[in-house]
Amino acid sequence: MKLYMDDAAFDGQLQRTVGKADAGMANVGECLVIADQITAGDRDSFYHAWSNFAAGLVARGDEACEAGHTVSARNVYLRAAEYFRQAFFFHREDLDADKLRAAYSASVAAFRSALELFEHPGQILTGAMSGYLFTPPGAGPYPTIMHINGYDGTAEELYASVPAALERGYAFAAVDGPGQGGMLYDHRVPMRPDWENVVPEMFDILAAAPEVDEQRIVLVGRSLAG
Repeated sequence: MKLYMDDAAFDGQLQRTVGKADAGMANVGECLVIADQITAGDRDSFYHAWSNFAAGLVARGDEACEAGHTVSARNVYLRAAEYFRQAFFFHREDLDADKLRAAYSASVAAFRSALELFEHPGQILTGAMSGYLFTPPGAGPYPTIMHINGYDGTAEELYASVPAALERGYAFAAVDGPGQGGMLYDHRVPMRPDWENVVPEMFDILAAAPEVDEQRIVLVGRSLAG
């Protein structure tokens, strides 16, 4: 179903971002303004429209931080993170491409700027467990959702599901596996077919976190096809 753009692929990605509005990772009006600047079938115009708007949001976030307006800063950093992610979507065929490297790095940087301003705890996961762990305020351990990414997403993007989980008393791990997000773009770890040999290690690492109730971990995954 068409939302706004005549180009079906571009419109599909627009819908993907608009869907994150409830979590504060997009603003519908901003998305439509960006869409108006894109030429159908022109992936470079797609890149520049999203990334230029995102860069402007980061500048606004920096100004808000300097003025002590942390809520406003957090909100625009979150949207910038998603818009930068959207910018490089059609430039993923070359891991060394300048547009991919620049926009992915900018997306992560914007998200981590927001991370420092969240009212709920959030920490960066590293090593074999790449991504983020978010927990409700207060003492744990908490029942925990481990959300593994899809092949074309990033752990930062998965934050769209975090607020709803925290409101219900769940901790939330947003995770990149092999061939996904930071594991691919930063560490060059490719996709693999034997996820039965990947998930158990992720589970064990997460279960060892003091914030996590190891008896109550729910595994959720985006489709590896998208």
